Amino acid sequence: MGLALMLVLTACAGASSAEGERLWQALAEKAKQFAGFAPAHVESHAEVFSGDGEVRGTVTEVWTLRGWKKGEPDYEVQRQETGKPDINIKFRVTAQGTPFFAASQGQLRFQRVIPEALADRCFFRFEFAATQEDKAKGKTMNLEGVAWVDAKSGAPWKVLYRVPNPEKPIKKWELTLVFPSDPQAPPLPEQVTLHMEGQMLLWKRSVVLTQRLKEWTAAD
Repeated sequence: MGLALMLVLTACAGASSAEGERLWQALAEKAKQFAGFAPAHVESHAEVFSGDGEVRGTVTEVWTLRGWKKGEPDYEVQRQETGKPDINIKFRVTAQGTPFFAASQGQLRFQRVIPEALADRCFFRFEFAATQEDKAKGKTMNLEGVAWVDAKSGAPWKVLYRVPNPEKPIKKWELTLVFPSDPQAPPLPEQVTLHMEGQMLLWKRSVVLTQRLKEWTAAD
């Protein structure tokens, strides 16, 4: 116990919430510069599970950016299915889907900022709430989130979003974003994982979708 406490104190010695807020503001300003970017290559893999945990089917897709249409990325998609994945999954992360961009637009509310030691490294842990609009459906989704930013380099490490009270039939919705360790890289995720669970009467399904995002690029 004493050794663990000493490691925590050593890793985060001198770290202050004010310094964390400064790093966050820098990320928010940087995120605005890349708001119009999209990944040139996406590797997507989804597994659909029944209520008893059995894999019903999988969906593997490879997206290749072939151009832009009215400012939106246009992808060529290669798709392969196995089994019976009886859920149609449509999901795409944009450069504007990070909490750093949301903060730059005033769409995020901080709850607290604290230093946290993980694996002998010091991170700032940001707890926040955000509102995301779905213009196509005319709905607003309330999100809770946690983001970890390296206290030394200022690089984002990971973000966890969750919907505290999802609409039926969804019972659970969690999204994890993982970022490159390079502090010079844009604050854009290199991998995302979406975990959803739903139930309608006796019908139960859960989905785990992982996407690897490569070569973020700007519109032509």
